[in-house]
Amino acid sequence: DGHDAVERILAAGVPCVVVDRDLGEMPVDQVLVDNIQGGYLAGQHLLALGHRRIGCLVGPSDVTPSAGRFEGFRRALAEAGVAIEPAFLARGDGRPDGGVAAVRQFLEQGMPATAIFAFNDQMATGAIGALQRAGLRVPRDVSVVGFDDVPLAAAIYPALTTIAQPAAEMGSLGVRLLLERISRRDAAYQRVLLPTHLVVRESTASPAARSDASA
Repeated sequence: DGHDAVERILAAGVPCVVVDRDLGEMPVDQVLVDNIQGGYLAGQHLLALGHRRIGCLVGPSDVTPSAGRFEGFRRALAEAGVAIEPAFLARGDGRPDGGVAAVRQFLEQGMPATAIFAFNDQMATGAIGALQRAGLRVPRDVSVVGFDDVPLAAAIYPALTTIAQPAAEMGSLGVRLLLERISRRDAAYQRVLLPTHLVVRESTASPAARSDASA
């Protein structure tokens, strides 16, 4: 558990900065990504394309960042009057095989969704592969959005639309806060929330493109 590990470090008097793990009010410097905003951007993107039947692949647990990403996504859909039906929700292990298993679950239900938002890029790439093996085209039949913008996201085909995290800024800010903590042990704790942004590539399109292509 992240709380327990950090508590042990703090109890030992070791300077510590936590990156990308929200520990709430724990007395430790934290550099966080606005996962809620990122999930919200993903939801807005799919809604703007015209999707209303959207599947969601959540992470292995309800702790952050999985919970934040899903909360932001759910919020965007709720504002548009779109509910996430139980059949459109699957939990994965955060790896490509989790995306494969989730898509198989959807396929067993007749593939009700025209788009999928995956908790991370690894599950998104697994989902794309499973969809393609099932004879479905991405994005003509099903659009897919990931989260993280790992290097593989731009290299796969179709290239993955995703939510990018400011990884370099997270690292540099984490180091700066750690150096400040080492030099001033009694300084006020800082909790910095960094924004994400949408990177649109090839894996998303309007659901109308599917009917156009099959007409």
